[in-house]
Amino acid sequence: MKNIIRHTIATILLITALITPATAQQKARKTAEPVAGERIGQLLERNGIDTKNQKLFIALNWQILTKEDGLMMGYKYSLPNADDIANADAIIKKATEARQAAAKSKEQTTTPPSAPKTDQPQKAKEKPKEKPKEVIEPLFGKTYEKVAIVDSKLEGATYYLVSGHGGPDPGAMSTYAGQTVSEDEYAYDVILRLARQLMRHRATVHVIIQDPDDGIRDDAVLPCDDHETCMGATIPLDQIQRLRQRSDSINALYAKERKGYCRSVFIHVDSRSKDTRIDIFFYHYMKSVLGERLAKGLQAKMAQKYAKHQPNRGFSGEVKERDLFVLRETNPAGVFIEIGNIQNNMDMVRLVKSSNREAMARWIAEALIEDYAKSTKQ
Repeated sequence: MKNIIRHTIATILLITALITPATAQQKARKTAEPVAGERIGQLLERNGIDTKNQKLFIALNWQILTKEDGLMMGYKYSLPNADDIANADAIIKKATEARQAAAKSKEQTTTPPSAPKTDQPQKAKEKPKEKPKEVIEPLFGKTYEKVAIVDSKLEGATYYLVSGHGGPDPGAMSTYAGQTVSEDEYAYDVILRLARQLMRHRATVHVIIQDPDDGIRDDAVLPCDDHETCMGATIPLDQIQRLRQRSDSINALYAKERKGYCRSVFIHVDSRSKDTRIDIFFYHYMKSVLGERLAKGLQAKMAQKYAKHQPNRGFSGEVKERDLFVLRETNPAGVFIEIGNIQNNMDMVRLVKSSNREAMARWIAEALIEDYAKSTKQ
C-alpha cells in the first residue's frame, strides 16, 4: 500500500512539474524536425538559436529524446523562445525534477502489490482507447489539413513519398494560359494528395520533399517558387547531392521502421516534344522483385480506371526497368512514376485540373492498398 501511495505522489509531482513551464509560457513555441544525423546544436543553429541553449532545449523536449539526449527522426521538437530563455534556470530545474520523478516512479511500479481479497465485485477492465478518427497534417494546408480516417486497410504500412526536383531546381518547365509552370509544383501537389489518401487508411506516411507554404492547391496554375526543403534541410543544386540527400533521408527513416511493409514512391513530370502525348509510366529497379510487382500493379490499376472513365481512349502506360539513382540507392522497394509530358497540351489538361490530380492520387492509392493486401497474405 505504501508503494502505491508513493507512486501516486510521484505521479502528481511529475504532472505538476510538466504543467508548470507550459502554463507560464506566454508566447507560442515554434517547432522543428531534425534531418538525418543532426544533433541538438546543429538543429538550434539551423533555426537561428544560440547553441548555448542546448540544456534549455533538452528541458523542453526530454520526453521525446533518446536516453543519451539524442534527436529522433519523425518528431517535432519545441524550440526555445525569448520567454523560455529568460526563465531558463527555472525550466531546467523543473524538467530535472520531472525526469527524476519519472525514473523513480518507473522503478517503484514495476509490480504493484496484490490487492487483499474482498467480497466486493471487482471493477470491470477499462476499455482500450479508441483510435483517432481524424488526424491533422499542416503540410496539406488549411483547407485539407484535417484527414478523416475511413478504415485501417493500410495500418502497418509505411510510405516514403518524394516529389521530383524542388528548391533551386524546378525541373521541366512550360507555359499554360500565358504563365510559367514547372514540374516540381505539380508533382508536389500529387504527392500531397497521395499522402492524404494513404493516411485515410491509417498508413504511416513520410513526405520527404516539403513546402510549408503551399499545401494542396486546387488552382490550375501553380506558381513557381523555391521554398521546398528535404524534410527541413536545404536542397542542393548539384543533382547527385540532391538525389543522395533524398535517398539518405529515406534510408535513415527506414533503418528505424524496417519491420513490416515499407515502400517508396517517386513522382515526376516528363518533358518531351510538344507533339508527344504520353500516358503514366512506371519504372522499377531491375533487381527489385517487390518494386516490379508494385509497378505492374499500378499499371494494371491505371488501365482499369482508363477503361472505365475513358473507354474509347485506351491506355499505353508501360512498366520498365530503370537504373535510376533513387531506385538503386534507396533501401525500401520503390516505384518511379512519370505522370505526363509537361510540354504537351493534352497532357497539361491532366496536370492543371485539380480533379485530375486528385484522381491520379486516388488511383495510385488504390493500387498501393492492393499491393499491401497481397503482401499480408504471403
